[in-house]
Amino acid sequence: MKTIIALALATVFLTGCSQHSATDWKDPLQAIKDLFPETALCESDMERLKAKADNQQNLQAQAEYAFALFCGIVITQRVAILEKEANQLYIKAVLNSHGVAMRDDDPIIIKLESLAKQIEQIKDMQPKHDLQAAKLAKPAAEKGIGLAEYVYAMLHISGRGGCAKDYGEAIQWLMRAAKHGIPDAMSLLAEISDKKDEARMWLEKAAAAGHSASQIKLLEERQYQGATTLQLRNALDRYNGNSAKSTGAMLTKEALKKKFGQPHDVYERSGRFYLLYKCKDGFVEVTMLKPPQYAEDSPMPIISVREIDRDGKPKF
Repeated sequence: MKTIIALALATVFLTGCSQHSATDWKDPLQAIKDLFPETALCESDMERLKAKADNQQNLQAQAEYAFALFCGIVITQRVAILEKEANQLYIKAVLNSHGVAMRDDDPIIIKLESLAKQIEQIKDMQPKHDLQAAKLAKPAAEKGIGLAEYVYAMLHISGRGGCAKDYGEAIQWLMRAAKHGIPDAMSLLAEISDKKDEARMWLEKAAAAGHSASQIKLLEERQYQGATTLQLRNALDRYNGNSAKSTGAMLTKEALKKKFGQPHDVYERSGRFYLLYKCKDGFVEVTMLKPPQYAEDSPMPIISVREIDRDGKPKF
């Protein structure tokens, strides 16, 4: 039951957001950057990828292009260009109007309406892209290409691309993708597994495979020892932000230690505490503001989180 509910929630997200959005566990542009870090993410890059995918012998390229289509990368790019143009026109219109309502037949208003229609037309292309993604992903998935297996699983979860919404089928493809080393598949299996031990196994595998969200989750539980300074900083920033919603980010030193473990060192200077955390590639410094009437259990605000030099000396 937990599996069905979790997958159903993923489906609601996928179908409820804008057509060019990707899944809820990975930003589409970041996802494509992870796959193609050397590209500038422009349409010509997608065209080159499409040309590679047209070679039916290149199953990996087909899987990558299917992934790009499913995530809506081309649509995201085109919409971003048009939205930038629309924003520039809107600013121009505001500056030129001097507070007076513009006429409907004003050229700027007409152009803005045209851009809005173009954006909607481009977003409406996603179902066609989903069909292309399914057509490319299925044969590559059947040949054991991990990324294609992941895309095919997501198509079945969302019911897109002409694929039946079938959670059982989706889980089978997710399992295959995870076993073929796809971190996002591992992470999703960790989220939806009914079995606690199995969920933990997939979470640890995803973290070991470089899945940053899984690494941060384990880090927050003090279970992930291979953290980088960036991962720890992100985790601390997120914890600080969540605390701010309920407590104004007023935390005791002990609360911070309980959440992230014993710091490498603690400094005090000029009314501030500095907690130093050691990571595999350096150190992270957490600065807390010391209140005038201080006691060991005094709640204090975190005012900064930053990376510092490998020698462990804070930059005061």
